[in-house]
Amino acid sequence: MIALRLRKALDELRHFDEYDHLIVNDQLDRAYQVLRAIYLVERARRPAPGGPERPDPELDELRAIVDANNRSRPATHALGLLASEPPS
Repeated sequence: MIALRLRKALDELRHFDEYDHLIVNDQLDRAYQVLRAIYLVERARRPAPGGPERPDPELDELRAIVDANNRSRPATHALGLLASEPPS
């Protein structure tokens, strides 16, 4: 059962480049913080009916979290996991 789950995880990981955002889930609190920030930043991209997006200091902080996550190069982490994959 564990081998099957690992194979499934690797199969899913091979598609990492199809996503707009990647989160390395090595620290649950940090991963949740990044996920929440991505969600709220993406939701804010859709301006409210009747006006443009207003400046929002909290949104700026959330964008900084998303940017920091992107700078941490999560794709490199995914590639490293795939490179260490044992042969089938």
